[in-house]
Amino acid sequence: MKKTRDNPCDKIEIGNKTSQKGVSLVKKYIFEDIILQNALNFTREVVEIFGDLLNEGMDITRLVARIKEITDKLGSEVIEAIIEELDRIIKEDKRRKEKWIVERELSKQTVLNAIREIGEVEVKREIKEKKEVRVLYIEADEDHVPLQEGGDETPRLVYIHEGREERNGRNVLKNVYYKAYVGEKAEDIWIDVANYIEENYKEEKIEKIYIAGDGAPWIKEGLEWIVKSRFVLDRYHLNKYVLKATSKEPKYRDKIWRAINEGDKEELKKVFNELIKVTKEEREKEKVKEAKRYILNNWEGVEIYSKDKDVIGCSAEGHISHVFSSRLSRNPLGWSREGLKLMAKLRVFSKNGGDLREIEWGKKENINEGSYKLTKKQIKEAVRRVKTSTNEKINNITVLNIGKVTPIYKVLRAIKYAQVI
Repeated sequence: MKKTRDNPCDKIEIGNKTSQKGVSLVKKYIFEDIILQNALNFTREVVEIFGDLLNEGMDITRLVARIKEITDKLGSEVIEAIIEELDRIIKEDKRRKEKWIVERELSKQTVLNAIREIGEVEVKREIKEKKEVRVLYIEADEDHVPLQEGGDETPRLVYIHEGREERNGRNVLKNVYYKAYVGEKAEDIWIDVANYIEENYKEEKIEKIYIAGDGAPWIKEGLEWIVKSRFVLDRYHLNKYVLKATSKEPKYRDKIWRAINEGDKEELKKVFNELIKVTKEEREKEKVKEAKRYILNNWEGVEIYSKDKDVIGCSAEGHISHVFSSRLSRNPLGWSREGLKLMAKLRVFSKNGGDLREIEWGKKENINEGSYKLTKKQIKEAVRRVKTSTNEKINNITVLNIGKVTPIYKVLRAIKYAQVI
């Protein structure tokens, strides 16, 4: 979002402390300041999103994604602040000092041990009767994740669904089920997928199964294992190669797409050959040749769009980003192979509706026996202190005292007098 004018939210004073926009206070200030600052940042970002909605005509999909992003961020920051406050209370407690020693904070190894204890979890759907569907869709892609030992691993995501349906104004996948694979051979992946289909659907009623992806050999191997299957090339990757081929000669872009949309292979070859001739730089010429090879090698997955009305495309790129990349590869992390596999399984477990609180490790008897517990008096005092301190800090927020009515002023004033905090 472009900044067009000074915004009172860009600089918020709390007492004699000043926070610049975008600076995390989690490590710097005490608990009450952290919670208040997170609430202020959240309010500011909501106001900005509302401005974008009015100025840019934001669609509902982008609006939902933006709101989810900041609510997730707020939730994680609040949880972190609460846990740190509990750590502080426990650390300063005299009773704790008599029996317990603070050895270290939570380590990466402790987290890995907890994940190991959970193990490979999977949501098993209750099958009362196999479903009858005419068409089934399978989409597949892979991520590239750096390993602690060097190199990388490629966790693979495969999900099966029954097409798209509209829900609350959005197109969503119908009865989607996710599967994660790390280190498995392609044939083992597709045998597992074939078994899922056999267990959940009446195969004799299925007319067509589409396997969609970027054309990687491991994805196309599914055609050997899944009966009645046809390959569909992901339009995201198709467009990527068209753009690469025409970056220096954009006038050929429409010609290539016309041949693709009409399913005219010979015309496509003709356009590419002409483009190769007019491309002067050798490096650019190689890009054109690469794009030509890619599209022609996956031609059956290209022309199917023009010949089969049941083809709906592929959203694997977005799913791999949301399910895997956001947790596994987007940040500069290094994973062990074991940790990566377990986390990939946990990600699809969650996407399939699984709840970690319901699995067996969380139901062990006496799991909290012998653990440290706060007294009711400590809890009551902590709550009282937080309420008193936070209310005092609200009264000292500069934006409430400058006499200028702004969106953030209205929201904070409502919070103040409704005593939400």
